[in-house]
Amino acid sequence: MNEVLKVLKERRSIRAFRPEPLKKEDLDAIVEAGLYAPSAKNLQSTKLVVVRDAAVLARLERLNSRILGTPEGTPFYGAPEAIVVLSDSEYPNWLQDGSLVMGNLMNAAAALGIGSCWINRAMETFELPEGKAGRVGSGRKLEGRRQLHFRLYGSGCPGGQGPERGPRSVCVRGRTMNEAIRQVTHVQNIRYDKATERLYIIDQTLLPNEEKEIELRTVEEMIEAIKMLRIRGAPAIGICAGYCMYALARDIDAKDNETFYRKLQIDGELLGAARPTAVNLRWAVGEMLDAAKAHLKDNRAELLEVLYRKAVDIHEDDIAKCTAISECGLSLLKDGDGVLTHCNAGPLATSRYGTGQGPFLLAAERGIHIRVFADETRPLLQGARLTSYELQRAGVDVTLICDNMASMVMKNGWVQACFVGCDRIAANGDFANKIGTSGVAILAKHYGIPVYTLGPTSTIDMNCPDGAHIPIELRDGDEIKNLWYEKPMALPEVKCFNPSFDVTDHELLTGIVTEKGICYPPFNESLAALFKDKE
Repeated sequence: MNEVLKVLKERRSIRAFRPEPLKKEDLDAIVEAGLYAPSAKNLQSTKLVVVRDAAVLARLERLNSRILGTPEGTPFYGAPEAIVVLSDSEYPNWLQDGSLVMGNLMNAAAALGIGSCWINRAMETFELPEGKAGRVGSGRKLEGRRQLHFRLYGSGCPGGQGPERGPRSVCVRGRTMNEAIRQVTHVQNIRYDKATERLYIIDQTLLPNEEKEIELRTVEEMIEAIKMLRIRGAPAIGICAGYCMYALARDIDAKDNETFYRKLQIDGELLGAARPTAVNLRWAVGEMLDAAKAHLKDNRAELLEVLYRKAVDIHEDDIAKCTAISECGLSLLKDGDGVLTHCNAGPLATSRYGTGQGPFLLAAERGIHIRVFADETRPLLQGARLTSYELQRAGVDVTLICDNMASMVMKNGWVQACFVGCDRIAANGDFANKIGTSGVAILAKHYGIPVYTLGPTSTIDMNCPDGAHIPIELRDGDEIKNLWYEKPMALPEVKCFNPSFDVTDHELLTGIVTEKGICYPPFNESLAALFKDKE
């Protein structure tokens, strides 16, 4: 086997290290490999700081432990050195650049027979008062680097009482864990066939018993699919809207581009109104209209190609964001934790790993055991039909509970955190998610359990000051009385109140996990900071 491929396949994360330092030539070689990582447009946004001073390293570890919630913990596992990876958030692809550097560092170490481990929470470490100016322990200023993507990389020789370096994969019903995860996280819930110019979605109303694609052709079919929840989840709706706008644009019969644009605007307005609570829907429609408006002087074929590329960009961007969100979310958990989740914010509702469920899938992929309690999520049972389906298929330890059982599992000490998705986040941190989410947050507050909502920055509506300004979709009461029953469970004349979402007050929220990092209170400041580079 090729030696490079051999290293990539055999590399493992090490969580116990011998105290002896690395040879300078080995450390230099690892750093050099990191500096040779590719970067977007070759802008080289990433800097590396090697920490060999034991006192500074101990200081970093104490700050990291404090953020983790285990002040006496040892999250650096006795590593004699660390490399701090810093990316400047002024650069558009800082996260990707920093991650590529991190990968090179770990693989270079493995090639030299040196153990390593990627340690999260460095971003939060340098947001503490002790690290805000980039000064840690020795007082050295970390070269004026901006915030948001810092990760600690511990290196050293494997040893001590750490876990054995067994095989990466575990068996799940005859498949490896990686195969099981891949089967779930690579599902094409939205698929545009460019060869035939046709748009397909998985009809989620048929899951878990049937996985069936349906084609969307007209604006009426697209609106119906969104309203009837054949496609659902704020990010997924946004992705679908991008492809919908392109598909609709192809069918517009207009001689000039100005008329073409006016007709596309009308379709966009109709589509954008299909689900008023999910901000991603109108956001994606707006992105597609902006792209069209910017290219009205192009010929029609070129204009349509621009729209197709924009739809693909929206999709690919969500994949990257979901991966980053999953990484940030996983940094809040440790092996053995129990997490309660409500509704569905996995691959079917987004792309790749998902948002609210993404950390669980990523944990399973890395051999970290997380026990998930999934609320069934009445009245449409997204938790039962979709969340438990995705997690079970991927080999995640999932237990399905009725919504009114959440208090019991919290009281029993089985839950250490609550992770939920979101359909819209207001500027003050109030957020809308599936009905029942606010009740989960209130219970968690009572039992002292942290609550996090996970979503891309496209879900944040800075023009919405607070939750009172988030429109809440009201649905047909028959979903409560008739949907899952052979016979109605209430008299026909009984009134029903069936809001699809509720708003969780920001005071009940511990943090907001985005692709750019974790925002903490005061949310009006931390959320605004995410968008300061656009001002």
